[in-house]
Amino acid sequence: MTNRTAMLSIGELARHVGVTVRAVRLYEGAGLLASTRAENGRRMFAAASVSRLELIVALKRIGLTLAECRQVLTQDADALAEIVNDRLQALARKRNDLEWSIAGLLAARDHQVRDGALDPEALVGLIGATEELKLGPHDPRVGRYYDKRQMIRLHRRRPGRTRHAQTTADWDALMSEIEALAVSGEPLSAAAQNAAARFSKFGDDFAMGDADIIASLRRQEQDATAHYETVPAADEALRAGPSALSKRGWLFIRRALDAFREAA
Repeated sequence: MTNRTAMLSIGELARHVGVTVRAVRLYEGAGLLASTRAENGRRMFAAASVSRLELIVALKRIGLTLAECRQVLTQDADALAEIVNDRLQALARKRNDLEWSIAGLLAARDHQVRDGALDPEALVGLIGATEELKLGPHDPRVGRYYDKRQMIRLHRRRPGRTRHAQTTADWDALMSEIEALAVSGEPLSAAAQNAAARFSKFGDDFAMGDADIIASLRRQEQDATAHYETVPAADEALRAGPSALSKRGWLFIRRALDAFREAA
């Protein structure tokens, strides 16, 4: 423990805190530490400089500039709390950027492994998708099932406007067909199995052969089933829930899908 009335040389102060003499000189030159001159001309620091230097080191470790350190040291505790909160927000933004950048590189590596090469066009497309997604916002339901790498792959492969309109129309037509088939309640019929095959193909096209995305789709199906099972029987024909189907339609196509996948 340092004697509160003792004076410390620059070397002693540096050793107490575990920094270099050069760092102490830097902080003193920036006006963060004060020293006096002994009769022999040596710099001497008050014992209170130990705790002050420890705070400076802590502030530097969380990324504050010398100017920001000076602001903390010359203001009250409220200012310190505000700067800490600001720094937390800045680091959170940086972490988000880093996570997206890592996900973009992982998606590029996946592309290379799958196709045997990574051409410049593919890299530009993946990084472009990464930057667009980084800006957000995102549907929280998407983040619940797909990690950032998967979202980048899906975003890059999103269809053009014309194809998207056609895919949406085909999907809506299939949903209506499933609702009509569900009235008969026979999931093993040829018509139901045909609908299940087309439903499954929509998922395969969406997943682009990515086993992880397929697994995420399966989790979505399980969660949708759990949701629909809570819908009262009186409302089983209402189209309300995580898909475009009613409870009756969803539970029907799930039974048809189970049979189709088992036979495949």
